[in-house]
Amino acid sequence: MLPNRLKQLRNSRGLTLDQLATELNKNLPKGEKANTGAQIGNWERGERKPDYPQLIRMADFFDVSVDYLIGRFKIETTDLLQMMLTDNVIFDQRTLTQQDKVVILKLIQSYFRSNRIRTDVDKMFDQQSELTFDWNDSNDDNQNN
Repeated sequence: MLPNRLKQLRNSRGLTLDQLATELNKNLPKGEKANTGAQIGNWERGERKPDYPQLIRMADFFDVSVDYLIGRFKIETTDLLQMMLTDNVIFDQRTLTQQDKVVILKLIQSYFRSNRIRTDVDKMFDQQSELTFDWNDSNDDNQNN
């Protein structure tokens, strides 16, 4: 289970084996050996297994539990809003641009608005000035109330 989940998580971030090794080696505790892309490739192929500290670093990096990584839990909860705010979000083998993410979040927001549910997405768009996109949207919720 670990090989599949590790590869899926790495690909979801758009990382190469070497890039993941670099990320895992950041803030490496003193005395611990640095990871390599070849080593992670061995883990993904199931040829070798990471030790416990390496599992913890991977779980922390991908924001999942160790149990999820090793296959004890089939479902891992993901905060969609948090995921969309990360740098690399991939859909259909394509990295989403900031504009793509805004469009997707607006579509989700519209769905919840149609059901009269205010979401954290509403609050995010109220607060995030760097997420600008001309929607020709005149705050239909405010005008309809």
